[in-house]
Amino acid sequence: SALARMLDMDKNTVQRILVTLGRDGWLVQDGPKGSWTLSAKILTLSSRVSGAMLERSRPFMGALLSATKESVTLWKLDGPHESRVATLIEIIESPQALRMSIPMGTTFDLNAPPGSHFDVQPFLERFPNGRTAWGTPYLDHAPRYFAHDRSYPTAMSIGSVIFDGPGEPLGTLAVIGPKTRITEDRQQYIGEEIANAARIISGF
Repeated sequence: SALARMLDMDKNTVQRILVTLGRDGWLVQDGPKGSWTLSAKILTLSSRVSGAMLERSRPFMGALLSATKESVTLWKLDGPHESRVATLIEIIESPQALRMSIPMGTTFDLNAPPGSHFDVQPFLERFPNGRTAWGTPYLDHAPRYFAHDRSYPTAMSIGSVIFDGPGEPLGTLAVIGPKTRITEDRQQYIGEEIANAARIISGF
């Protein structure tokens, strides 16, 4: 019903489309009359679209793992600013016994609460494209990384944005680990390492 209203289409037509996409493996339904969600098959499209970003990022992900000993993640960004989502397309897990593990294909809504200084959205409000984020010289001296602690109560993620050169944001590179290890005194070091990697991956 919600999709039919959003798309201004007949409800029965929308239902037939959903069933067809479900039969082909693109969607899964939570029970016979439950809600529909994207399946992991969507990652086959995501990997095609973001393949270049993934290939450029892998060496830096390995270097970040060595430097921080925490799990390193790569997220693909999709959608307009007001409804942007991030999908996990790659993770290298920490070698430590206590580590953060996130299933591939996990999707997060990136809209942060009003006034929050965390997360990607406030970062992109300040730096909407690669030119504003990575163009030189840095006249504002603002950090080119963000902190995120909303998704898991015991975890902290430090990340930066990968842009399409001077253009639009493509994804985020982030280190995630327990808050007991990613303390305030480590955040700046980790953030600067990630920001430097994101800048180079972005082509600057």
